[in-house]
Amino acid sequence: MSEIEFTESLNVRSVAKYFNPVIKKADFSDDIKVIFKDGASIDLAGIQILFAMKKELESNEKTLVIEGLSDEVLEYFNC
Repeated sequence: MSEIEFTESLNVRSVAKYFNPVIKKADFSDDIKVIFKDGASIDLAGIQILFAMKKELESNEKTLVIEGLSDEVLEYFNC
């Protein structure tokens, strides 16, 4: 399982910083765990990125695991 860690919030301001070097280069042929550390949070732009990652992984029969976000946010990904 690959891991991606965010120590700052994944939001509209930071998506560009992470999109090409981290998210696009992730190995979608393996399960991915995304960890939000140090109080990092997420906004709608970040949620959209994680949903896109989840869909890509599901098309490869892999899973996305998310840690460090509130239960309210995680509910959106467990539908």
